[in-house]
Amino acid sequence: MCRNREHKLIEQAWEQILADFDIRYQQYYTMSLVGKHIHRLIIMTNSTEICTRTEVLMLASVTTDEDRDSIKLFMGHMSELMEAFDFLCAVMTRTMIQSEETIAEFGSAAKWFGVNYREYFNKDATPKVHYLETHLIEELIRHKRLGLFDESPIERAHHTNHVYSRLFSNIENWFNRQEAIENRIHMGDVPDVHEAHRSLED
Repeated sequence: MCRNREHKLIEQAWEQILADFDIRYQQYYTMSLVGKHIHRLIIMTNSTEICTRTEVLMLASVTTDEDRDSIKLFMGHMSELMEAFDFLCAVMTRTMIQSEETIAEFGSAAKWFGVNYREYFNKDATPKVHYLETHLIEELIRHKRLGLFDESPIERAHHTNHVYSRLFSNIENWFNRQEAIENRIHMGDVPDVHEAHRSLED
């Protein structure tokens, strides 16, 4: 929670920067970034500008050279970590067998991330950072890919089914309701629907 009005204004400006990239905090429980919002934050096409705009925002709130240098150093560290994490996440989601070169690069990047996370934030690594820097490379070497173990498709399917179950809740018969859900989901597979969706994005 912000301690005063000035901090609140900075927080709102920060949230607006994120909103410009369609990044929003989860509105329930933890108020953290999850799933696609994290992805939008770390991909290089977004993170570079986000870090630049955040640095400008933070610099506007300080008056001393020491504070300015501290902010610039911190944002530089954040930019480096986000760039490395973008690469790590890209490899982790791939389902194709990865080359030995990519696997080696992943291992080096994961170790670099763990070491610099501790150094930049002056704190111990979280369990997930520890798993990233040590155990994931072991799994990648063993299986040559990690995307096969990604739970995101299952989570998306669960969410989609939940939404349509509520939409068709007036259909009392479970089998009929499931058939209606499947029909609605597969409407998106029609080529004309794909073409209409693309035309809306253009």
